[in-house]
Parts: sequence; C-alpha cells; structure tokens
Amino acid sequence: NAANGNFNTWHPGEVINDGGYVHKNNNSFNGIVALEYKIPVVPGLRAKASYSYNYNTITDKTLYKPYTVYDFGTTGANGHIITDSIIGSHVISQQAYSSLGEDYTENNSYQLDLYLVYDRQFGQHHVSATGVYEQSESSSNEYGGTKQNLLTTAIDQLYIGSSDPNLTSFSGVASETGRLSYVGRVNYDFAGKYIFESAFRYDGSQIFPPGKRWGFFPSAAAAWRMSEENFFRDNVRWVSNLKLRASEGLLGNDAVNPFQYQESYTVNNGPLFGAATNAIASTLYPNPNITWERTRSMNLGIDVGFLQNALTFQADYFTRHTYDMLLARQLTVPATFGFTLPYENYGIVDVKGWEASAGYQGREGNITYGIKANIGYSKSKVSKIDVSPGTPSYLNPIGKPLNLITGYKNTGIIRNSDDMAKKLTLQGYPNALGELSYADLYGPNGGAPDGVVNANDQVILSDKSDPRYNYGITLNGGWKNLSIDLFFQGIGGWDKLITNNGVYQMWADHWSPTNPNGALPRAYISDGTNVASSFWLRNAGFLRLKNANVSYTLPRKLFGSTPISSVRFFFTGTNLFLLFDKMKVMDPEAAGLGYYPIMKNFTGGVNVNF
Repeated sequence: NAANGNFNTWHPGEVINDGGYVHKNNNSFNGIVALEYKIPVVPGLRAKASYSYNYNTITDKTLYKPYTVYDFGTTGANGHIITDSIIGSHVISQQAYSSLGEDYTENNSYQLDLYLVYDRQFGQHHVSATGVYEQSESSSNEYGGTKQNLLTTAIDQLYIGSSDPNLTSFSGVASETGRLSYVGRVNYDFAGKYIFESAFRYDGSQIFPPGKRWGFFPSAAAAWRMSEENFFRDNVRWVSNLKLRASEGLLGNDAVNPFQYQESYTVNNGPLFGAATNAIASTLYPNPNITWERTRSMNLGIDVGFLQNALTFQADYFTRHTYDMLLARQLTVPATFGFTLPYENYGIVDVKGWEASAGYQGREGNITYGIKANIGYSKSKVSKIDVSPGTPSYLNPIGKPLNLITGYKNTGIIRNSDDMAKKLTLQGYPNALGELSYADLYGPNGGAPDGVVNANDQVILSDKSDPRYNYGITLNGGWKNLSIDLFFQGIGGWDKLITNNGVYQMWADHWSPTNPNGALPRAYISDGTNVASSFWLRNAGFLRLKNANVSYTLPRKLFGSTPISSVRFFFTGTNLFLLFDKMKVMDPEAAGLGYYPIMKNFTGGVNVNF
C-alpha cells in the first residue's frame, strides 16, 4: 500500500506602474492512495485500488487607480535622450477612473481505479487476465465581479465601488465532466510460441445523450513464433527469431464539446425599447443522436532476427477505417441558415500505410556499436465528408486525402510591360509591375476559361499537407565508459504554404524597378492580390539531428572506500541542425513565418550515486 499528498500555496503580486496592482492566490491539494492485496483463496489472483484527488482554488484581485501617461520630449543629436518636459498635452494612455475586480475559481477532480489481476502458469500454458473499473469526475465553479469609481482606492473592497448598475458587472460559470469505464484483457500463450490477447473497453461519456453514451470497443491480437517450432529451429539455423503478428480492434473518440444534444442559450443584446436590453438567444441546433466516433484498425506484422538477434528486421502493414466521424455539416446549408449546426456522426475516412525498421548491434572488444533505421508511410482517403453544393469536381475532396491545399496556379511575376499585356491578376485588381500573375483555368461551374481569374480558377495545389513519409536513424557507440547516441529524424512527401508577408531575409531579393529579376514579387501590400498559390508552395521535407547524447562514467576504482558508487557526466543537445532542408526560408517544423521558432536545447550535468 502507498499514499502521498501535498498542499501548495502561491501568492504572487504585481504592481501596475503606480496605478494599482494585480494579486493572485493559488491554493492546491493533490493526493493519491494505492492499495494492493493478494487473495490467498485463489492462487495468482490479486486486487488493486487507487484513488487520486485534486483540489485547486484561484483568487484574483485587480485594482486600477486613475493615471495618465504622457509623452516626454527628447534631446541630443539623435533624439535619444528623454527630457522631463511634457510635449504639450500629448497623452499616450489614460485610465480615467478607478476600478476593482475580484474573481474566484474552484476546481475539483478525482480518479478511482479498481483492478482484479490474475496471472498463473500451468506447465507450458501461461494465462493472465485483468479487469478494471475506472471512474472519474471533475467540476469547476467560477464567479467574479468588477466595480468602478471607488470612493477611495485606500480600501480595496467591492463595497467601496459605485452603486450605479452601469458601473457594476458580475458573472459566473460552472461546468462538470464525468466518465465511467469497464476494461478487460485476457492473455494466453503456449510455450512462448502461440500468443493470443483479447481486450475490450466499455466507456460511458457524459458528452453524449442518455441512450447514446455507451460505446463498446473490443480488440484481439495473435502471434506465432515460428522460430520456436522444431521443424524451423532444426532446419533454418541462420534465423534466430521469426514472429508473425496480426491484430484488429475498434477505437472510440468523444473529443467534441459536450451537451450538443440539448438546446443551449447565451445572453445577447436585445431589442431597443428606449434603452438597451438583454435577451436570451439560442446558440446551437441540437442533435439528439450524437454518439461515439469509431475507428476500426487492422495490423499485420513480421519480426525477424539474425545472428542471435544482433541483426533485426520488423515490418507492418496497417489500415484504419474511421466512420461515424464527428463533423459539423455547416457547408451543406446556405449562409442564411440562422443556427450553428452541432457535430453529427457523418464522415468516413480511410488510412492505409506501412512501417519498417532494421537494426544491428555489435561488439568488438571494448567497443560497442549499433545502428537502427525506421521508415513509415501513410495516406488517407476521404469517402464521405461535408461538401458545399456546386463544388466543382476538381475541388471535390471526396476520394482524395484529408487536408488538401488549395489556391491559384501561379504563372510568374509581372516583371515588365510585356508581361502586363499578356498576364492576368485577380479579378478586380489591375495588373501592376511586380505582382504575381495567375492562370485562367476555368469559367463558371467548371466551364472553359473565360479570360478572368477569380474563385472559379482555384485548384488543388497539393494533397500532401499531411506528411506521407516519416523516418529516423539512430546511431550509438561506446568505448569503455564513454557512450554516444545520435538520433536523426526526417519527414518526406510533405508540402507547406509559406507566409507571404512580413519582414524577413528572403524579401531582400524582391522585385523593384532596380531589381526586375528579383526572386519574390514586389514588397507585399495587404490589398488582397497576394493569395494562396503555387508560388508559395514549398517542399517541407527535412532531415534533422534531433538528439545527441554523450556521457562518461568515471571508473569505480577512483572512489576507493568512499560511499560514492558511481559518477556520470553527460551532455545532451536537441534540435541541433538540419542536414537536409528544402524550404530554406523557415524551419519546416515551425508553424509558419513569424511564429516562435524551433528551439535548440543544450543540457549538461553530473549524476552521483551513493
């Protein structure tokens, strides 16, 4: 048995200039109790239980005092020295009134798990089984208020505020979540050759309506270690391990907003009857049939080992059929429809792919070395999804991968007057030097080109917004007490649209009258002419040294009779550099230009054991 818990209190405070303060109190308690008991009446049977509880409260108090911030004059040759003279009545910012706000948040949650575990060996037969009861609930309660025009800022209490209802605001919100699950698993193997496992989950989610809350998700897997058979072991000695595997299972997903089966309301501005009023408005068209999204997965695999498993190989083929997908069919209804539609079990998407890996571990005297490489491929196909009526066939996502990249086909940059005469820009925008030009591909309803570039001419630029390939290479080596590990990570078959605005190094080579052959169009103006197009599409494939670890353990004899048992020095680096990069203008793993970049991290230290 085991139990632990802790209580933490946090009291930060921050002064806002001289105009008040923000003070936050954070009190939290979390604890866990775990028990285990062997049942002597049934050999191999034991019971376990664990209970965890979390409680957290946050209190915010914010006081604003009236203040005015002025602009001060400067002096000096470059105007860098600020003087104490105010420039006229130039006010930078102003808080003309005092205000006090107080907010309180309380969070409660718990998790209860009960287990029955059976594990027994009968000769060459091994049987194990596990049954689990899972229950969790959480609740949150928030409320707070603000009053303006305090009689005095020396007393930071709400009753000092104005009694005018227009200068007073209060609000509150509460939420609850809960889940109940029954889990079971049975394992059987005979002599380590025939292996079978069956499992299930029976989950209840409060997100769905009564009668639709429960989902049953079974799975089964089997494996055959052919290398343990006498006919194989006696005749194929150069193969040290051969295992065939197969599995199939059903998974569930409820990751959507709760209570979409009920009417929901919000408070909005109401009609004017001499003064503003509040009114209750419906926010969602309810769906009483919403239930679990399901994915049926199948996997076939093989594991092979050679040279006493010094050389290994693994390959898998998998499929995933996701149906009853939780999607909002907002595209199906006209824009004049007055409701937000709920999610419904509608979409169907299939994914197929394979994975393979190979590795070798060797040793020569005091030198150890190893290499392992893996590669995976996957591609999705949409069978059913929400599509706007009248969508032309060349833009229809049905039968294509998820998350298509759409836009215009670029025909170059308008660099001179000849280009202006023969190239087209978007409808409504005149041709101008330095702008991107686009292809006129279709007319209305997918008809023949009509001499105008508009929304009819958008096409699928790429179906690889989700990477097709991922791969990795791991190298490790050691000599006596020194060890080195390197991990390289790569992505292939991946396209991204780069951001076409901002002030970045790449814009140094843009079109201008003095640089008509620049690689980029004229300096970007936010006028709607620069849109998603093939010009901004980039191959985002890369290979990166993701992790590097170097460590050295001091020889034990150096410590003599001291209580020290080992000392290990280590150095670790992550995201060190790109070996292969097709994008050039930005890190391929970054969300986009202007977003926070991928960080390099370096860590060093020493571990001492006694």
